[in-house]
Amino acid sequence: MTQHLTSSGPDSRNGSSDPAPWQAFAKDILQHLLGSTYAEWAYTDWFANPKALAQTADQPQDGKAQQPQGKESPEQKEDPTLDEILDSIEREGSHPLIPEQSSNDTRTVPDVRPRASVVMSVLRLARQFGSLHGFRTQICNPDTITLLCSGAGEMNSIIKSVLRAIAQLEPDTAGHAALHVTTAAAVTLRKDRDTGGPFAKLTPRFLISIEEGQPIALIAPSLSSLSKDLRELATGVIELPRFDRDMLDVLLTHMYPDYAPPEDTDLPETLSPAAVARLTADDLTLACRAPTPAGACARLLERLFPPKPDEPGLAEFPLEDHVRAAVDQMLADLRDWKAGVIPWPDVSRGLLLAGPPGCGKTEIPRLIAREAGINVRAGSLNQWHSAGGRSGELLQKMQQFFEEAAAASPCIAFIDEIDAFGDRNRARDHNSAWTDYVVSGLLQCLDGFDGREGVVVIAATNHVAHIDAALCRPGRFDRTVRIAQPSPELMAQAFRWHLSRDLAGVDLSGIAAAATGMTGAEVAATVRDAKARARHNRVPLAHKHVMAAVQNRRPPLDPALRHLVAIHECGHAIVAQATGCARTERLFLTTDGGRASMTRPAIKMQRDDLNREIACLLAGRAAEKLILGQASGGAGGGSDSDLARATATAAAMEYAWGLGDRATLWRAPPDTAIDRLFLDPHTTARVQARLDAADATATQILTRNRALLEEMADALMKRQLLSGPELAALLRRVTRESARTGSDQSDSPPQATGTRQPQNTTSLTKGP
Repeated sequence: MTQHLTSSGPDSRNGSSDPAPWQAFAKDILQHLLGSTYAEWAYTDWFANPKALAQTADQPQDGKAQQPQGKESPEQKEDPTLDEILDSIEREGSHPLIPEQSSNDTRTVPDVRPRASVVMSVLRLARQFGSLHGFRTQICNPDTITLLCSGAGEMNSIIKSVLRAIAQLEPDTAGHAALHVTTAAAVTLRKDRDTGGPFAKLTPRFLISIEEGQPIALIAPSLSSLSKDLRELATGVIELPRFDRDMLDVLLTHMYPDYAPPEDTDLPETLSPAAVARLTADDLTLACRAPTPAGACARLLERLFPPKPDEPGLAEFPLEDHVRAAVDQMLADLRDWKAGVIPWPDVSRGLLLAGPPGCGKTEIPRLIAREAGINVRAGSLNQWHSAGGRSGELLQKMQQFFEEAAAASPCIAFIDEIDAFGDRNRARDHNSAWTDYVVSGLLQCLDGFDGREGVVVIAATNHVAHIDAALCRPGRFDRTVRIAQPSPELMAQAFRWHLSRDLAGVDLSGIAAAATGMTGAEVAATVRDAKARARHNRVPLAHKHVMAAVQNRRPPLDPALRHLVAIHECGHAIVAQATGCARTERLFLTTDGGRASMTRPAIKMQRDDLNREIACLLAGRAAEKLILGQASGGAGGGSDSDLARATATAAAMEYAWGLGDRATLWRAPPDTAIDRLFLDPHTTARVQARLDAADATATQILTRNRALLEEMADALMKRQLLSGPELAALLRRVTRESARTGSDQSDSPPQATGTRQPQNTTSLTKGP
């Protein structure tokens, strides 16, 4: 009779010829699975000799011609079941579906072997309990409800079946009650019901087991994945051991009788525990499709250490200094933790990446993971919601995402568009209950994840102001990193990144200057367009193809429009310098408008501070009227335009900050104050008066500096970029204004109750 793969090899780490107790326990479990009704799902047919398999597949059986594919003869029977195969082997010593061994083949060829996922579960349980006595001692005592944390939700059903099989290994002479084994997901009747106490949410069968004092083994991915009610029911918690090198060696001996650790050198002795723990049941299943243990080991190493792609890495990715500092700190912490230099609590917690679309937020987690040699899992509210319309299904998918990240640790769990969850503090509406539910669910997942070794959470958002404040606190996301579109200084690096190894050594400064103002996504699209042009012409990619793609995507502005934009941006810079409300770092023209990049210092939030901010926002429009005789629509438009921001600030002074006509009355949050103007003509008039006064202040400053304004605009038109010493020299010629702007002739300003922190802002002007 062909030998089944249930024999255990030597203790893989100590070199002993005798198996360790837990290995012997695992052998007993697998032997029991093979001889019981569990064999149908625990074992599978297996042919270890590919040549023999090919011969049996090509040759007709019993001298009959093979039937054409898709046609079945009347006499043809269904494929034999596993039990029928075993019965045939028992009677005849062979089976036509099992290839015969040649006389010179000394390998042991199994007819069936256990599934890799089953062996993995058996080994983790055997390592935990050590023996049948340990199993009964730990979880089979009456009145115990033991929570077994599997670390991976997809393994729960297999672990449940293995536990039930262990409970049937031998008659229990100690008089233990029958163990009730189930999963946490199977005992919850209504996840969204909040009334009736904890028992109202449980299934009747589970309640009977509780009432009868039956020992219960409750399997869940992690403690954090359970509701508070279920956590409180548990009398003990067992974190199942993570898959390690010892278990891997034993698993391979069950899958391949020829594998003999530690003499076998296909897997290096230096393989780290963290690396082996990353292996999933799917990894092991695919690896063990190889006909030899050497082939399986090679596939495992390829999975653990995939070859690095021949493409630029994190060091080449265009990032501003403050962004790179935060990213490099996280990368250094992850590397030090992997090397054992620092403990997990010292690793930087999550990053919240904030910035406009197309600035590279989704690329950063992938690059960090690649450089650190760890996994990355990505998810979003829209992705989880698409799996099911009900809130309970959404929360289940969310929890499953975090469970998968934990199973793949070390891992980065990346949440895209986290602002889509909403803010529980916004004005109440018909969606408020749903927002409360999903935000609370995310907080529960994040809190349960806090401190879980090997997993870092990174999130991305286009709108920081739309995120619930509880999500942004330290411990969930330690730092908020603001990412802007590529600056003129980084634009060449952005093109180099997307060009990868193409045009190596070619000067990209001219292309970068022509593309100033593009987003990272636009740069990527431009490079794709350039490569398509080169392929169409059947020539190698050249500088001219990229420049043509840039000009096609962003045709140059009309000279008159460029002059208007230059005046507008220089007006912002001069008024910001005169009032001290911001420091201008660069001015540049783009193919669709212009930008003024400024850094705003912290302010005391007094009337004069805010009036100066409004004057600075209106300065571009005021410069157009002064030099060209009329204003364009470039200062208006969307909610982030100059006019919108100036109006919102003035409205917030009246409604939210106590700096208006009704100085001691709060009437609305700052972000919704502007919406109330349509219902309040008196306050609308006050806001209009404040805007008019700020416009007059900006016009007065620009009139005094008119010659400088025109000189700066001419220089900006010629160079397209003003920055560094050249810009600083021009701005030093601006005359500073007095502390009071004259926009308020009423009572003196009240003292501030807080400050507004420094911000990096960009004023954008597009051509009309």
